[in-house]
Amino acid sequence: MALVVLYSFWYSWWGGWSFGYRLLLEAVPFLLVFLALCYEAVIVRHWYWQALFWPGLLFAFYVHYLGAYYYPCGFNVLPGNIDRQPERLWDWTNGELARCAADLASRLMPIH
Repeated sequence: MALVVLYSFWYSWWGGWSFGYRLLLEAVPFLLVFLALCYEAVIVRHWYWQALFWPGLLFAFYVHYLGAYYYPCGFNVLPGNIDRQPERLWDWTNGELARCAADLASRLMPIH
């Protein structure tokens, strides 16, 4: 949380023209160590944590797939430069994930 609070004071807190929030990547190794330490004790032993963990893991793979194969999807440019209109980051219906997912869907099911 301290890292998120620190970055919230930056001018470009959204990370600029990148897929997702690249500034938090430094925290991933520490989060993975934490996950490894608590996996057996917490996730394996409690069905409700498994019910959250496995869909979350699948969603994480899906998001990384979108970033690897369907980025850039025009989000940083249209309808305007994301660095000049960062308020667009709060639009869930037309955000970066939604646009890349729509690009994926249009390639899977092309309209004739």
